[in-house]
Amino acid sequence: EISPPSPSLSQSATDTSPPSPPTTSTVALVTPLRPVPPPPRRRQLEQPLSAFQKSIQSSIQKEKENALAVDEDEHFMLSLVPSLRRLSHQKKAQARMRMQQVLYDVEFGE
Repeated sequence: EISPPSPSLSQSATDTSPPSPPTTSTVALVTPLRPVPPPPRRRQLEQPLSAFQKSIQSSIQKEKENALAVDEDEHFMLSLVPSLRRLSHQKKAQARMRMQQVLYDVEFGE
């Protein structure tokens, strides 16, 4: 004896409506099977530097060395920064003018 098909199976087999589009939560759960590898890096060939490139390289090296060297004058001026920062704009401008005047007088005399 053949039993009649269950209602849920017959309904899904005869249903011709298109499937509903995936929701945002369904899409968020989908992950790619393999990550896309980054493009291969091109290996820079070791070529001898031209005279121009060598001069640029030495200039850059000298600038780096000079940037690292901080002399006593720079240390002294940097020690004044906290005091200048505590002043109002007007008093700071006045202090700067007086410092410039003192340096001018010492360098060129009156």
